[in-house]
Amino acid sequence: GVTSGAGVIGTTQEFDSPTATAVTALAAYLPNTRVATFESDDMQGAPSINGGDEEIDWADYITRTPEDTPHALLFADARTFHDSYLRIMDNMLPFGAKVGGLVAGTQLLGDEVKEGSIGLLLDGGVDIDPM
Repeated sequence: GVTSGAGVIGTTQEFDSPTATAVTALAAYLPNTRVATFESDDMQGAPSINGGDEEIDWADYITRTPEDTPHALLFADARTFHDSYLRIMDNMLPFGAKVGGLVAGTQLLGDEVKEGSIGLLLDGGVDIDPM
């Protein structure tokens, strides 16, 4: 995935500019892991899930045990984000880790201007331990 922002922190330096844009890229090798995307335009309810060829519903995740629950990488538009959305995600994934951040502006999906949130559900061979 790729996200952009006016300020980006790397391993050894910070880039911050009101007139320039920086890009951060994330790549991962996740064997034995099912990845699904999710998005919400208004962050008022459960986000819609896109599991590719698989039919996936939030009911598939809500009843999972702590050892079997997926985790979420969540990126939300800073202008439209509200705390109640995290409570919604906690209800959808009661035992899963939710990590991510706020993105600057509303360009979450390339050239398509979008408000709300996007993210990935990582199910299977991955464990996230937030610090």
